[in-house]
Amino acid sequence: MIRPALIVLPLLPLLAGCGVVENIRNSLALAQEAQQFNDAYDRLDGLTETPEIGLPTGQVAYTGQSAVVIGSGNAEQILIGDATFNADFDGDTITGSLGTFRQHQGGINTTAYSGALTLNNGVLGQTVTNDIDGQFTGTLRGDGDVIGVDVAVNGAFGGDTGDSLVVFGETDTGGFTLNGNNISGSVQAYGEQQ
Repeated sequence: MIRPALIVLPLLPLLAGCGVVENIRNSLALAQEAQQFNDAYDRLDGLTETPEIGLPTGQVAYTGQSAVVIGSGNAEQILIGDATFNADFDGDTITGSLGTFRQHQGGINTTAYSGALTLNNGVLGQTVTNDIDGQFTGTLRGDGDVIGVDVAVNGAFGGDTGDSLVVFGETDTGGFTLNGNNISGSVQAYGEQQ
């Protein structure tokens, strides 16, 4: 198998003066960040859901990463960002914010996106004791695009003592727009206690 990095490495001195090296580094770093997100999300999503007796009390902060995926096939756009959540286990509410997004399309484009997504109407234990329900809303801007998000999400706490959480929401129609047009999309995030 030919590895693209092995082809590019000998060319780095020639490309250094034209900014291509920095774009390649950014692209490789973002691809690695996307893989780390997938690995962490899958690991936490695979944990046993926290039993009621194991859930914390009071307010607990969680930090992690998030991903917004819109479109499909060659038109798919993947944005990787940060995630913060604050769960109030006594009040059965949760707030959260997803931001600092960067685009990952598999090429050398690593555009930063401004804006953030906010978890609204976050409720704990609406259906089952450790469930998370809410609505992520917000607008992200970058690379000439405007992405609108208004999608219901659900999730759960994982581990014996609620030391992590995952949330997920997707839709084929409505919930996501790209430059004012409806588009399929998903948002997923994880957080771990700090």
